[in-house]
Amino acid sequence: MLEHIKEDNNAIMEIRRILKPNGFAILPVPIITDYTVEYPEPNPAEYGHVKSTGLDYFEKYKKYFLVVKIYSSKESLRNTSIRI
Repeated sequence: MLEHIKEDNNAIMEIRRILKPNGFAILPVPIITDYTVEYPEPNPAEYGHVKSTGLDYFEKYKKYFLVVKIYSSKESLRNTSIRI
């Protein structure tokens, strides 16, 4: 979601602002590379992303949140239980 937003710092700041005390946010981004690359305009080859997010992208979260936990897709699948 944030990979589609040019002013992502403003979006993250707003997410933080509206959270209840002790609330949490799940902010998934696709990790493409080690370092984030920002595009001058939406990239149609990447579904309109304005940035190609890298591992360094999570540093932005640390400016706004006291605790940042990073999970990979594999970890979240292993820790998921489904009840039917």
